Amino acid sequence: MPDQLAANGRDASQDMIFQRLHGRIRDTDSHEMYPASVWVREFGPVVAPLVKVFQEGQSKKVPNSFSVDVDEDARAVSPDSIGDSWGAGCFAVGAFDMEKRLEVMDVMGVRDCLLFGSVMAIYGHQMAAVGGDLLTNQYEEAGDDETMPSAMEFGQAVLKAHNDWCIRTAAISPRLRPVATVLTDDLDAALAETKRMIDNGVRAIAIPAGSPIGGKSPAHPDNDALWKLLSDTRTAALFHVGGDIAFRRETTAWTDAPLFASNNTVPTEIPIDPYSMATSNLAVQNYLTSLVLGAVFERFPDLRCGIMEYSAGWLGPLAESLDGWVDQFKTRFTSALTMKPSEYIRRNVRVAPFDFEPVDRYLETYPFMADVICSATDYPHFEGGKDPIANMFDKVQRFGPEVVEKVLVTNAEWIMPD
Repeated sequence: MPDQLAANGRDASQDMIFQRLHGRIRDTDSHEMYPASVWVREFGPVVAPLVKVFQEGQSKKVPNSFSVDVDEDARAVSPDSIGDSWGAGCFAVGAFDMEKRLEVMDVMGVRDCLLFGSVMAIYGHQMAAVGGDLLTNQYEEAGDDETMPSAMEFGQAVLKAHNDWCIRTAAISPRLRPVATVLTDDLDAALAETKRMIDNGVRAIAIPAGSPIGGKSPAHPDNDALWKLLSDTRTAALFHVGGDIAFRRETTAWTDAPLFASNNTVPTEIPIDPYSMATSNLAVQNYLTSLVLGAVFERFPDLRCGIMEYSAGWLGPLAESLDGWVDQFKTRFTSALTMKPSEYIRRNVRVAPFDFEPVDRYLETYPFMADVICSATDYPHFEGGKDPIANMFDKVQRFGPEVVEKVLVTNAEWIMPD
């Protein structure tokens, strides 16, 4: 789409920099978006109860709807069709034909992408992790068979279906990097599933930010086997919005206030209300604090950590705060940490912000974030915005070609290694 990328009042030299990125951009957050009509075909009969939940409970007329009347990804790939596809959900070109997605990436100028799931990965995890959320209630109400598995058992089966899809998709092309989701309630089970994914070509694992590992802190030495496996195999450990639900087990209670009513007209990974959005990153801040202060990055310097759609404005203040706490407890940390917390974050962590965030302001306030921030499209989700690649470029280009190169290309190499 080179001719469409020149926009927003850029001068000739800026446009030249943008054009040179074409074909090299790393997309650290994109999604499959299969409509409910093809879920059984793509993921197997185990997910059939979800088809009923979504087709009966979700409007066909809202953005990101999975109940739309479409069962073929038939549109031809072109700059115009992609331009119409930003935020178009299941109607987007390449939304659920992964061979066609490669063509979409060619036109966008994207070299490769981390490819997250939608319903199976996120709602499957949420049902398996806690139960009692909105989708679980809908699932149980839709059931008319006493032999139906519990919501948690069903969620586990749905997650396996997603992870099996990851294996199939990873075999299509190395440019597609599907992200499997691994529950961590049981360490041995987490290790087994992570190893199954790695052995079958999956190079990125999503870990729930709201749950500890085997009932212990992620930093507990008993859990080092998981970090060692990921580190040794150069497999990215990723945290994506939606994986935080267990952090607030009484989900509906915390949002039970008039100003926190969810906007259910725009289906997304999590409820869209001000409270849920403003607090979703607390789980990943808590998790990252455990990894940093618990010396996990010290013990495993090659551990590759990515954080997607949890916003990014909290990262600089957190790094600053952790530096201060390590200084306050310097006697305890002198023999445990050889770097400042902010340096571990700079080395080991990459963050993909939302499209609407003022990334330029973050870079002004916390320059180290130029080594951490990555671009992402969220394609074809509605909340991804309109042409977020160009939008990110326009926010960071005033910091110079080196920062542009980092944000759109080289920073992502850490979590998307060759």
